[in-house]
Amino acid sequence: MDDVRLLQLFFTRNEEALKQLELLYGALMRSVALNILNDPRDAEECVNDAMLSLWKSIPPAAPENMKAYALKTVRNVAFNRYKANRAVKRGGGVMPEIYVELENCFPNTDSVEEILVRKETLRAVNRFLSGLPARERNIFLRRYFFAEDAARIAADYGMKDVGVRVILSRTRAKLKRYLAKEEGF
Repeated sequence: MDDVRLLQLFFTRNEEALKQLELLYGALMRSVALNILNDPRDAEECVNDAMLSLWKSIPPAAPENMKAYALKTVRNVAFNRYKANRAVKRGGGVMPEIYVELENCFPNTDSVEEILVRKETLRAVNRFLSGLPARERNIFLRRYFFAEDAARIAADYGMKDVGVRVILSRTRAKLKRYLAKEEGF
């Protein structure tokens, strides 16, 4: 089944849409949630919550890329769960490590303009990423968007873990310089 047909099922409120979404992207959605939470039960709940969210948001939303839309939805649900878990001194996964790795790349904004700065920062990061070679961009996105472990990324690229960490370190340094020089952050 393709995304167009899947979207049609959502728009006609056919429950088959959820079954097909599960078949097409369920395993990948669970993988993203598990990368963030490091708990299979929480990850499964996040996938279920994301499915419900997708059911409620389509329509009126009509995403061009269902896979990306579904993964972003489950990612957001998992991040919210992660924050809730951390608030009660629980959690796990790689998120603390990822936050530490990226903390020096972004400005600390405490002003009223925080939302605008955040949006402009997102645009700047997207411009930066679009200028990277595909492999470097994919490694960066897999680590920092999908919260994948460096060892898994390394295995997929036939590299050593240290090689991925070096690429990530250099890419973070480039991002920091880019944001400081090109974007004035």
